[in-house]
Amino acid sequence: MYRYEAGACAIVADTLNGVNEFLEQVSSAYAESTRLTEGALSRAVKERAADLDVLSENIHALALESGRELLPRVRAGDPLPLDALNALNTGIRECESKLGDPQSQSDVIPTQLLACNAGGKLYVNLGKKVVALCDRTLNTWSDILRTRLSNNILKGGVHAGFDAADTQISGERAELFQQLCCQYSDVLARSDHFPISETVPCDSSEIVIASWNVLEFPRLSGVESAFFSSCGRHVAPGLKPVIDGVQPHCCRLLTGLNRSSKELPWLLDAMCSRTVIQKHSDQVLEWLRSTLEGVCSIVTLQEVSQDMKERIRSEADLRGWWTHFSACAGAAGKCDAITAIISRLSLEDPTEFVCEANKKVRQFAAARFDDTWILSVHIPHAKHGACNEDIASALLERVATQFLRDGNSLICAGDWNADVRVVSRASRGQLFAPSGETQFMTGHPIDGVIKFS
Repeated sequence: MYRYEAGACAIVADTLNGVNEFLEQVSSAYAESTRLTEGALSRAVKERAADLDVLSENIHALALESGRELLPRVRAGDPLPLDALNALNTGIRECESKLGDPQSQSDVIPTQLLACNAGGKLYVNLGKKVVALCDRTLNTWSDILRTRLSNNILKGGVHAGFDAADTQISGERAELFQQLCCQYSDVLARSDHFPISETVPCDSSEIVIASWNVLEFPRLSGVESAFFSSCGRHVAPGLKPVIDGVQPHCCRLLTGLNRSSKELPWLLDAMCSRTVIQKHSDQVLEWLRSTLEGVCSIVTLQEVSQDMKERIRSEADLRGWWTHFSACAGAAGKCDAITAIISRLSLEDPTEFVCEANKKVRQFAAARFDDTWILSVHIPHAKHGACNEDIASALLERVATQFLRDGNSLICAGDWNADVRVVSRASRGQLFAPSGETQFMTGHPIDGVIKFS
């Protein structure tokens, strides 16, 4: 398990190295499965070689015959006889129907062009289509039909032998992918934020408060599947997990590694795997145990999912922790974005502050410790790189108005999605935060504790 005190640079380097190794292994596995699939496809197409030759010769002969009548009329700008156009279309359809999926994009002349009048805007396009069909060489027709057959075979249901081979190849690839997810689960399951721990004056004594944006992973599903990569092409959209939490982190990882965005589906599939989600949950609970069994008294969490909430509650029941979770902020198909306060002390008056910013609504879990209010803060992201410091500072004024009373103190701990140093100066609060970055590749601290008295 990693800690902020180990050094953000070391954590980032270790994470990048591990993710890079994972992607190299996955890339190699996919290259091998692609080679095997292409071999199976080549064999399947070769079985139809004689049929392809006959079909190519027949459609080429029909196109030549049609061209003798149609091409002179195209060049002269004369109307094209509909019966000749329909005869050409019929021949193309019959040829295509013998190669599999009739729903595949067809080479026939579109109905819209067939209905156009000579001299109309679309007539030029009709002429171009007729010329393209009738001027094709035998080799061109052969290549087009071979490609069509290959694409239809790849879709499945056209060649039983290929389907069986493809199922085996896909199964072996999926099994290897899950093995790699398990092997690299420690780095794949990490949050993009580093936990912080700060000693804050509280009344006449001090209190140690820790905070962590744990990064919301997708909810556990009952099925292991590749939702985003090529082998997940048959997954219905409604079954895909919510990735709003992990996708930005995956993109930053690829940027940090200078790797192709085409590898994003592999990372997303890894983040959605049961192995990695479970590992992430284990990491959070391990950190909570070690933190609350040490000098820390109160922990604030951000980006807690419903699944994570239930695991934390179960752990809290075993260990006697006090817990308070905000309402779920996520609409259907969005992250839960729950904030939480976990404490080995008994807090009072659990409530929440409703945050409306950047077109999002979030609830900040809040509770009172003697005369001090504790809030778990998670300012929503600003879009398109807009400055979030002003928004965070303005929100703090509203928070202070709601919670600060005569003699009370207010401690806001969490993820500000802004340079927390700027926020504290603007709001005139007392800052407790690391000096370096607290989120992967941000360059400055965005997590911290701000106190008001």
